[in-house]
Amino acid sequence: MSIIRLVGAPATGKSYVAARLETELAIPSFGIDQERLRYGWGDRAWVSLREKVAAARKCIVETSGHSRNDRVLCLGHPTLTILCTASRSIRAKRLRERVEVGYYLAAGQDDYVERLMKLGSPALKPHLVVNTDHDIGLDIWQRMLDHCRSLK
Repeated sequence: MSIIRLVGAPATGKSYVAARLETELAIPSFGIDQERLRYGWGDRAWVSLREKVAAARKCIVETSGHSRNDRVLCLGHPTLTILCTASRSIRAKRLRERVEVGYYLAAGQDDYVERLMKLGSPALKPHLVVNTDHDIGLDIWQRMLDHCRSLK
């Protein structure tokens, strides 16, 4: 099994990158946010994510990279880590848009934008860093795809 691990602060484009990679590489993509929607914020969400990752031969995993659970997901597996970044102004704009459209994890949280803006990039050493402030250039996509395809 091998894992393409997308990490970054909230609203840095991880879901966008995951969806594109899933289409391009024809492999499944799993994220902690989807598990939290189903199971809430407790450990059950992480257990479900671990089970899905374990059942896949090769997959994309999308998390913030801040949790100890995140690191445990990848232990013992070849992993390519891609850090998604975006400027503070772009992140704040994306988070406000989530609130406006009723994003499920923002529901009922008056401090959603302010709280999530406090989370920065995780302290790790990624293989690649991708800034999603603007459209990702074809050369960057190709480099990302080449790295992903080389992962056994």
